[in-house]
Amino acid sequence: MNDTQAPVWITSPGSLNRTIQCSDATGLTNAQALAPTASDNCTVNLTPVKTTGSFVTGSCPQSGTYTNTWVVSDDCGNTSSVYTQVITIVDTQAPTLTPPADITIYKDAQCNYDAAPAITGSASNVVDNCDPNPSVSHFDNPGFVFNPVNGDVNHGNGYSFPFVVRGMDGLTAADIKSIMLYISTNQELSSLEYTLISPSGQGIILVGPYCASCNPGNTGNFKPTFYPASSGYPKWNSSNLITDSNGNYTPSDGVSYVNPTPPELTAGYISKFEDFTGPMNGTWTLFAIKDGTSSGHGAFNGITLTPKLCNNSDIIVRSWTATDACGNTSPRYDQVIKVLDNTVPVWTSVASSLDVTIECNNVTGLAAAQAMQPVASDNCDKALVIKKTSGAFIPGTCPQKGTYTNTFTVEDNCGNQVATPFVQTITIVDTTAPVLSEAPADVTVECNAVPVAATLTATDNCD
Repeated sequence: MNDTQAPVWITSPGSLNRTIQCSDATGLTNAQALAPTASDNCTVNLTPVKTTGSFVTGSCPQSGTYTNTWVVSDDCGNTSSVYTQVITIVDTQAPTLTPPADITIYKDAQCNYDAAPAITGSASNVVDNCDPNPSVSHFDNPGFVFNPVNGDVNHGNGYSFPFVVRGMDGLTAADIKSIMLYISTNQELSSLEYTLISPSGQGIILVGPYCASCNPGNTGNFKPTFYPASSGYPKWNSSNLITDSNGNYTPSDGVSYVNPTPPELTAGYISKFEDFTGPMNGTWTLFAIKDGTSSGHGAFNGITLTPKLCNNSDIIVRSWTATDACGNTSPRYDQVIKVLDNTVPVWTSVASSLDVTIECNNVTGLAAAQAMQPVASDNCDKALVIKKTSGAFIPGTCPQKGTYTNTFTVEDNCGNQVATPFVQTITIVDTTAPVLSEAPADVTVECNAVPVAATLTATDNCD
């Protein structure tokens, strides 16, 4: 009697395959411990023989495969087909990091600054599940940037997209320099509405309000920038035909009539950025909604809110990310860098250089002296406005002489005021003697004919 039938595998093909995260050592051990089972028509105790495959790197060092194979033979030497197990190692976990702390730096004497990470700090605690050395990068924005993962606006119920502004202590919500909006649509713009809602619950319509009868506008990608009403830019309204991807506007000054009302809108609508109240810091919301009866859809792709600091100060929102060797990139971690000008102006005019002494009757000289003003310089502000406080005339030892004491101050456009006021003293003097009228001629008279004394007059430059 002969046995010519080879053993067969009971374990179904592929059932031992596993996909495991690169950091899951226990999972890999358990997968490597798996083994298929087989049966034979005659031999009861079968022992599969495993050939362990080495790790084959995939598209990155932390991913790849182990391919293990088994064969089994019965007591008569009949050998089974090869059973294959594939253990796939993947790395889908992004690194994490700790961004540097928010920081304030200051401009130097030339109005320059250095915001390099060596000065402002670098990311720390960069950790990845598998890659021991993830790469760290950063990019700078002029404001607070939010890009939603999914910004589709494709039905009429509305979507709320919250984002956080921080580090702007001392600013109010009205201190907006600009809002840049990134939107797209494959239908008319008049069917879309985008409302910005402050941390205090006030809302302002940037785009809209939508209406079915308005000019349909264009389709495509749009990047309008909105400024305070004081900018003088035109208002965006739902009947505008926007012909390119960029444009400068002020908010629409409208009141929405759509339902539902944004849940974050608790303090009503305002018409311009200057009307915002409450803090700049906190959670802002971009509420997007479309006319539910319109076909197509729109998309909110992002927003940049740039606060308004003084003219010679800046804000940098530095976004840090870490990427491992498998291309997994961490979420964005933001660091707020405020660049301020805290250098006070200085007087370039020498102290007392405007002091003058003038005769009391020199009206022209007094006017010229009063028109003088000192010169100041500043590291950043090249258009300083000097303010004068004119002093009243203070009489001296006689009514015609005395002093005017004028003081000057200067403040740059970041509110830095010169340390010491400049003082000008105008001294009024009277050094000219009066002049008598001509006396009568000498005469010789008899003792009993002495004439009455003549009355003389005198003139003076001031008295």
